[in-house]
Parts: sequence; C-alpha cells; structure tokens
Amino acid sequence: MQVGLNKNFLTKGKNPEQTSTRVEITDRIMIYLEFFIDSLTLSCGAQVSIFGVMPSIVSGYEYDIFISYRHKDNRSVSGTSQLGFGNQAASGWVTDFIADLEKELESTFKEAISIYFDSSLHDGLLETHDVDKSLEGKLKALIFIPILSQIYCDPRCFAWQNEFCAFNQSAQKESLGRDIKLKSGNVASRILPIVIHQLDREDQNLIESELKSKLRFIDFNFQAPGVNRPLRADDLRQENNNNLFYRDQINKVANAIKEIITAIKNPGRGGDILLDSMNGNNEEPVNKEETTKGGQSPLQNSVAVLPFVSLSHDASQEYFADGITENILMELASLPKLRVISRTSVMRYKKTTKSAPEIATELGVKFILEGSAQAHNNKVRINVQLIDALRDQHIWSKVFVESMDDIFEIQGKVAEVVSKELNASIGNVEKVKEVPTKSREAYDLFLKGRHAFNQWSVEGYRTATDYFQQAITKDPEFKLAYSYLASSYSARMSWNGDLAPKEAQKHIEKYLQEAWKRGPSDNDYLTKAFVELFLKKDFPSSEKLLLQALELGPNNANVIYTYSYLLSMMGRFDEALNMVSKAKVLDPLSVSYFNFQVVAQHLMGIMKQPLKHYRKQ
Repeated sequence: MQVGLNKNFLTKGKNPEQTSTRVEITDRIMIYLEFFIDSLTLSCGAQVSIFGVMPSIVSGYEYDIFISYRHKDNRSVSGTSQLGFGNQAASGWVTDFIADLEKELESTFKEAISIYFDSSLHDGLLETHDVDKSLEGKLKALIFIPILSQIYCDPRCFAWQNEFCAFNQSAQKESLGRDIKLKSGNVASRILPIVIHQLDREDQNLIESELKSKLRFIDFNFQAPGVNRPLRADDLRQENNNNLFYRDQINKVANAIKEIITAIKNPGRGGDILLDSMNGNNEEPVNKEETTKGGQSPLQNSVAVLPFVSLSHDASQEYFADGITENILMELASLPKLRVISRTSVMRYKKTTKSAPEIATELGVKFILEGSAQAHNNKVRINVQLIDALRDQHIWSKVFVESMDDIFEIQGKVAEVVSKELNASIGNVEKVKEVPTKSREAYDLFLKGRHAFNQWSVEGYRTATDYFQQAITKDPEFKLAYSYLASSYSARMSWNGDLAPKEAQKHIEKYLQEAWKRGPSDNDYLTKAFVELFLKKDFPSSEKLLLQALELGPNNANVIYTYSYLLSMMGRFDEALNMVSKAKVLDPLSVSYFNFQVVAQHLMGIMKQPLKHYRKQ
C-alpha cells in the first residue's frame, strides 16, 4: 500500500501521482492521518510514501522537485532521522532525507512544494513500459536532485541513464534552460546534487563530463578514519572530519531550492534573497558583489589561508607546512582592514577535494591563498598562489626556493603581496617584522610545539610545553616561544588540563613576563586576561587586556570569544551576543560559536533548556 499525503490534498492509490482524487483536509485531520499511517506501517509492514502530488508552482511544469537515487542505496543505507521532521517509517536514508526535506520546505516556502519520489523497490520500469514516455512528464520538474552515492554514477543503471542524463539533456533544450541566473549575478544549475559518499575520481569525472562543468554539491558525507557513509541526524558535528551537522545540511538544501525557484519566478531580478546557507552568516550574503559606500565590495578585503600541502613524503614533517600556513595567516591577521578567517576553520580543509569557489562560499570570503611547502636540509621550497575564488581566477603566484635563513622574509613577503593585491586602500603595508629567531633549530622546535598545541588535547599541551622549552634553550631571546609556553601552561589548567590553577599560574606568570618585556603580542594580552578573569576574578582588568589584544589582533577569534564570555559574566548580554556574531564571521566553522552563544542566552534567561537545544549542534 502507498499513500500520497500533504496538507493540501489527500490521495490514495498505487501511484499517487496518477490519481485524480484530491480532497482538501484540515491540519487536525492531517495529524490523525499521519498517526494512522505510522500505526499502519508498524503493524503490517506496509510501504508508505509521503510526498506532494500538487502540480508545480511554476506553470508548465509537473513537479517542483524530482528526486533521483539508486533504490539499492535506500535499502542498504539505514536512515536514523530523529528530528521529528518526517512521520514515516525509516526504511532507508533516502526516505528519511525526503521526509526531513519536506518538513524543512514547509517552513521555507509560503506555497506547498511538490516532490516526485519513486518509492518503487525496482530500480527502473518494467520491460513492457515505455521508459521515455513514462518519465517524460515526471522529469518535467524545476529542480532535479540526484542522491550521488558510490553506486549512482553507473552508465548501466536506470537512475543515471534515464533520469540524470535525461534531465540534463532535456533541461538544456527548455526555454527556461538548465542554468539560472541569480540576483547576485552568479549562476546556479537546476541540477542540485546531494553527495552521501566520498566519490571515486572516475565517478566525479563521469558527472563533470555529462554536466560539462565542475561538480558542485551539498555534502551529506560523514567522513572519519576508515569511514565513508551518509551523514545521519544523530551524528555529532565534532565526530565528522567535515564538521557537518545533518540539520544544517537539510536547511542548506531548502535554502538552495528557494533561491533557484525564486529566481525562476522572477526572471531578470533573481530572488528576493541570496543563498547564505554555505556561509552560516545571515548578516552578509556570501556572493554579494554590491558595493559599499566606499566603493568596495563587502568581500573585497576577505581572505582564507588554506592549509599548505606538505610535499614531503614523511608524515612527521607535516608540522612544517602547517607552521608556514599559520605564520602567513598571522601576518595577514595583523592588518586591521583585512578580514582573515581563523586557523580553526581553515584547517577543516586540510587535504580537501573541494574547489576554491566552494570553500570561499562556505567561509564567506572572496579570496583564497593556497600553496605547498617543503624543507630539506637548509633549503625550503614554498609555492604560493592567490585566487579570486568568486571568479575562480588566479591573481598571483610565486615559487620561493630559498635558504631556511630567509624563511621569515618569505612569509612576510607573501603577506605583503597578498595585502596589496586584495585592496590598495589598506594603506602602507607593515614592513616585515623582525626575525623572531636566528636559530633554525629553535624555530623548528617552535613549529613542532605549535603543531602539538593545536591538537587541543592534554597530551598535545604537554608535548608543546616540552618543545617550547627546548626552543628557549636554543635561543633564550625567542619571544614567541616564551609567549606560547605561557599559553600552553594556561591551557593545561583549563577544564581539560592536567595542572592545578596555582601550579600553572606560577609558570604562566614566569614565561609571560619574559615575553612581555620583549614586546607583548595579542596572544600575551589574551593569556594575561585569562589569568585575570578565571584566577583573580578581576573583570575590569581582564576587559582592558582583551581590548588591547583586539587592537593588536583584530582577526583573533579566540580573543573575541573570550571577551564575549567576560561580557556575559558582567551581565552585558547584548554586547556578548554581538561579540559572538563577530567571532563567527572570522571562525564560521567552529563549534565555539554555539558554546559562547548559549552561555549568553542562558544567562539572559531567554532559553529554558539551552543544553538540550544545542546538544545536537
């Protein structure tokens, strides 16, 4: 038994899309019917499909959305939706995805959106059926969503040949066209892929060959060491290498659909909104190219420094490429008129296969800096390129093959060129800062220490402490080593540390004093503010230190998050939430946003159960 059901119409029959019975029902009856269907499914194992059967909201089209997938995926990949979006039995991941998407669309569109979802257990029509004629009307949809899996991209399968390729070819012949111009001036395809597995390179090549363009998709792939499966509703964000959250991804699909359909309904004007679902920031649309009063694009001064690729075949040497990445990032972050995405967010893209435009869209920036690094004996090779990601164009590139003695000059030169290329109005670019250390051994130990520190674990902090102390032994004037050694002791007295506050405090103050007399950095102000806030409970002194840290490091998201926490403790909740929003722009993929936001909101008393509300996020 199959039942087609939505809040506007009720249909019964073997194929809901073919029935002519349409009866208006009330929301109350709808609830009873959904409960009945759930009970029926559980009691007799009947197959139930909930999907829209009304015509498309655009004249001339049969459906708004056509869902294409391999039925083997729906049978073999379990669904575990626990969000309460759909009320049907979880017969598989695709079934759950569609039920959840339908619920999300209800809160996204004023109109009811129709979805064609073939719930047949057979991967294709019968031999006696005219395939082309049978699908001709159903494929007449505004948006085609293929669920791309490990087995979907197979020229022999029904879904690929008779749905994916057929829609792609027919859409290009329609007056509407396959590609739709959006309000931003960008173009979106009516084919909106959902990826549930990491695709083989040959499969991706097959897709791009058919589309004659690069594959752009919304990611529902859960990645972890040795794991390649669809993202589920009960997956925690921090367990996934891609930092994805199922609820957010469902919302991204709904927003993408709305943007495309709104642009279709308003040709020449695009939509009333811009899709910002990849950015996670509702304050500034990602691809917006409108100019500000000063004549500059809102994104003109924004850049993300992606993790440099290590060209060494030795995994133990990866710390060097990471260190180069962070040093260049820190050079750029010191420029007050430049918005630089934090290390926490950019490191998510280490070894990524995503394109520069995709990454820029997710991070909300215009420019991407990427490169590679390799050190051998006294030589270093650094390859750097700056990309205008919105246009997918290279702006500048250079290969440095220099002595290790020149490593700081190279990093400073890269930051100088990038800042000039991005925006001449930044003004006089700061001269390359003084060389932190003349000892290559000390610098190497320092990079290893910072790499260990960034593992965010007790063992990492201990290892970092050892490396920083060794670096100071090699060069007693190494200011940065003192600074980060104080930070490592500060981290070790935190909630996941291994030192008592009093034990850690004496080390923090000892090494912080050494860094301070050599010229304090934003990191030093942050460390000292941490001591004033959590150990001495001196809120005014902590605030003063944090404001000084922000002057030196306007792009330091950790400083801004800490300041938001302090403001919450001082009862200045509106200011605290404002700081959280500012930090999120610099660190859009970090879970810190949710942590500090819920603190402020809970203390404001506007959330009754904040932990329950945010546990999944």
